[in-house]
Amino acid sequence: MLSASAANSSLCVGSIRDQDSACDLSGIIGVGEGLTPSGDDVIVGALLVESLFPQFVSINRNSLAANLSRTNLPGRTLLRASLEGVFPLHATRLARAICSPSEDLMRAIREAVSYGGSSGRDLCLGVAWCLGLCD
Repeated sequence: MLSASAANSSLCVGSIRDQDSACDLSGIIGVGEGLTPSGDDVIVGALLVESLFPQFVSINRNSLAANLSRTNLPGRTLLRASLEGVFPLHATRLARAICSPSEDLMRAIREAVSYGGSSGRDLCLGVAWCLGLCD
């Protein structure tokens, strides 16, 4: 699993909210442990936030697509689907809860965090980082 500090040192912190340049997250493709490497899960969380708030978040999708070979097959499959806007169910439920006051946000976070060995926590790290909740 990537820690928040490890993610920050690897990610281009700050530039993700810069309207003039897209953040290149390709440096963490395939990085970390898990069936889907932690870096891939963090990227999926970031892509989820970008899909919700494209006016505030810009991720360099071309760079991600060009570097998919740096991860394993499950990671490539997850990243390809996410690049096309197709997210795992736990991520979709989290997105719905973030955007809807009627949804139970804490329940969606608990569900997402508990997904897989570390995938859900890593996805939530990507979401929190993109939303500016962690440094």
